[in-house]
Amino acid sequence: MDFIEMKNKILIPTILASVILAAGITMVFTIDSKNNTYAYTPSDISKANSNIIHDDGSVSIDTVNPADIKDGISHTVIGTVLSVGDPIDWMGKHGKTYGAVPVTIKVDEDIKGVSSETLTFYLHGHYTYDNKFYLAPYEPQFEIDEKILIHLTPVSVFAFQDGEALYSSLGKYSKYKIGEDNKVYNINYPNGRSLDYAKNESK
Repeated sequence: MDFIEMKNKILIPTILASVILAAGITMVFTIDSKNNTYAYTPSDISKANSNIIHDDGSVSIDTVNPADIKDGISHTVIGTVLSVGDPIDWMGKHGKTYGAVPVTIKVDEDIKGVSSETLTFYLHGHYTYDNKFYLAPYEPQFEIDEKILIHLTPVSVFAFQDGEALYSSLGKYSKYKIGEDNKVYNINYPNGRSLDYAKNESK
């Protein structure tokens, strides 16, 4: 079973709603001096790793609310992004080469699940005919030193390694940027929401 098929089976048992995803939903914040509120622009994963290009395509999913799949979330953590590694190649059942991008964070707080001082999870992507690597459009983007809250789900059959590997539970909707005001932000919540609310989504 390809990774895409596994992910759809876990996250999208029935595809009912089409959501056109804008590129680069991970948010970086600046202060609007006029009204002293946060404004945001998309994060760019290529700043963390120039070998990765974000795919601006679209995807259909059943829900964009992590609370709807809370039983499938094994880890909810607050941390700081340390690194975005090069893709680890693996072969799909039809001979297509995919890649798993390792993202390592320094864990500041375990909300659900038990982590060590650092935690690595993976993002899915693919290669084009000219051997360029594109991050899947549903995946979140990250930049170094971002402070984040993220929900993660294990995959027991991950073609590049034995055992389980963690990935973002609902792609870009699983990840929040923590602002200087201690609120969390993403494309669903450009005006912010409470950090406690996001912590409790997986409980």
